[in-house]
Amino acid sequence: MRAPRVRRCILVYGIDPGRIELDVTESMALTDSEAVVETLHKMKSFGVGIAVDDFGSGYSSLGHLQRLPLDRLKIERAFVADLQAGSSGTGKR
Repeated sequence: MRAPRVRRCILVYGIDPGRIELDVTESMALTDSEAVVETLHKMKSFGVGIAVDDFGSGYSSLGHLQRLPLDRLKIERAFVADLQAGSSGTGKR
């Protein structure tokens, strides 16, 4: 969805942008596309929340997430399923 269309809907329908959270897939969020990053920053400037959904289902890069204006990171259940409290990170995947 394009940022101008979201902005127009917020204004036309009187929607509180703080009640909107845009879920972006991990694969889309982790592209190197400046257009994606710019669009997410525009959405954030409108007051819309931004979340990455299913993080860990593909190539997971925490470093790349720093470029994004995220409010929430939804981690794929399978990514953490084998983790145990006090584990040294050697769980099988």
